[in-house]
Amino acid sequence: MSEVRTEDVSFFGAAGASVSGSMYLPPAGQNHRIGIVMCHGFGGVKEGVLPGLATLLAGAGYTALAFDFRGFGGTGGQVGRLVPDEQVEDTVHALEDLAGSGRVDPEQVGLYGTSFGGGVAALAAAYSDRPKALAVSVPVTSGGGWLKSMTRYYEFRDLKAKAMAAIREKTATGTIAMVDRFDIMIPDPLSLERYTQKIPMVMETFYHVSHHEPIARADTQAGEVTQRSNADALAVRLDNLRIDVERLKVTAC
Repeated sequence: MSEVRTEDVSFFGAAGASVSGSMYLPPAGQNHRIGIVMCHGFGGVKEGVLPGLATLLAGAGYTALAFDFRGFGGTGGQVGRLVPDEQVEDTVHALEDLAGSGRVDPEQVGLYGTSFGGGVAALAAAYSDRPKALAVSVPVTSGGGWLKSMTRYYEFRDLKAKAMAAIREKTATGTIAMVDRFDIMIPDPLSLERYTQKIPMVMETFYHVSHHEPIARADTQAGEVTQRSNADALAVRLDNLRIDVERLKVTAC
C-alpha cells in the first residue's frame, strides 16, 4: 500500500537566498494535482507544527509545500531577522515554485497559514493572483494588537524602547542585538512547555511586527477574498476588515 512521501526541496526566494522546503506528496494513484503552500508561525520552522496537517492533506490527495522563511531553519538570510513584508515575499515565491514544479495544476494552488503565518498568508493571497483558496487558523490579524495582548502597558513600552535602542546601536556600530523569540512573543505557561527549542531573533523584530497590519492591508489591496471548500469544511471571508470563520478544518481548491 502506497503512503505519503516527503521530499526535501529548495528554491530561490525574494532575496536570492536558497529557501528550504519540504514537499508532502500524495500516495500513488490518489494525486488530485492540487497544491497547498503552508506558512508557519512566529519564529517557527517547517518541522514544527505543520507536518501533521501537511501529512493529512497529502494523504487526502493534495500536494503540500512547507518552507522556512528567510533567516529561520534551513533558509538563508540574516539569522532571526523577521520582517513581515519579507515573509509575504517569500510566500509569493513559494506559491510560484509549487505552481511551476510540475507536480500540481498551476491553476489549482491554495494557501494556508497558522498563527503569525495566517496574517502573512492573507497578505500574500491579496498580492498574488496565484492562490485560488486561502485558509487561516488562529491568525495574527494585527501585529501591534497581538503584541499588546501578551504584555502589560509598561512591558510593551519597554520592549518598544529596547527595539529602538537596538536600531540605534545597529546604525552606530553595525551590531545586531539578538534575543530569544519568547523575549518578544511573551508566552503563556502552556507554550513554554510545548515549545522548548530556543529560537534566536533580532530585537528589531518587535519594531517591524508592531507595524504589521495584515488584514487591513489585505482588505485594501484585494477588496474581498472569499474562500470556499469543496468539502464544505471551511468558509473564510475578508469583508470590510472583518473575518468571518464559520468552520475551519481543511481547505481544498
